[in-house]
Amino acid sequence: MTRMLDPRIKVAVLLFVNLLMYSSIAYWVEAVCVLAIALGLLYQQQYKDAAISLTGYGMIAALTFHMVIIGGRVSMAIGAFLLLVRKMFPVFMAAKLLIHSPSGQLICALQKWHCPKVLIVSITVILRFFPTLAEEFRSIKSAMLVRGIPLNVKNSICHPAATTEFVLVPLISRLSIVSDELSAAALTRGIEVPKKRTSYYKLRIGYPDVFLFLLLFLLLLAAYLPKLGVTF
Repeated sequence: MTRMLDPRIKVAVLLFVNLLMYSSIAYWVEAVCVLAIALGLLYQQQYKDAAISLTGYGMIAALTFHMVIIGGRVSMAIGAFLLLVRKMFPVFMAAKLLIHSPSGQLICALQKWHCPKVLIVSITVILRFFPTLAEEFRSIKSAMLVRGIPLNVKNSICHPAATTEFVLVPLISRLSIVSDELSAAALTRGIEVPKKRTSYYKLRIGYPDVFLFLLLFLLLLAAYLPKLGVTF
């Protein structure tokens, strides 16, 4: 059975991470934040996502510090770009944590918060859209490989027109159909019924949820209290 964090906690985590990453914080706060999200991914058995995220973040952080040590205009410009990517990395990790939630759990959580039905439909369709996007891209890549047209960086640079014709056109066409299908699926399940809806899922905040929430909340306190003049 797949373990899942409570969607309400994952929404709070995404909010906390955004507040942390787009503020001036110490590097150790950022590193602990990344480790906390990685623990959440590991708890949900997203081992591959956790490994890729930690490896990618470590490489970007190392390159950023290396560019600062080298110095020079070009190195500093590259370092500034890598710093922006590094700041966005934990946000993408938190979003991955949320996107992995089953649609039913997310809808149940939003209903408990008494969110408008229009907002619930929009959020659930958007969150299911990105995994579908990746799946459709893999299908197009496999179809091109069967036809002897491998999709790689070299072909994309040398033949941009062919890449647009073989990848972007079918992808956009397919995604317009998929978005309609996702909306129709939500409506078929009675998402817009005016009466109070029941749910198959029974959400319960457990110890892992509390641990992750408190850890990121303490990081927020550590980052913002000194700015408010509060010292211990």
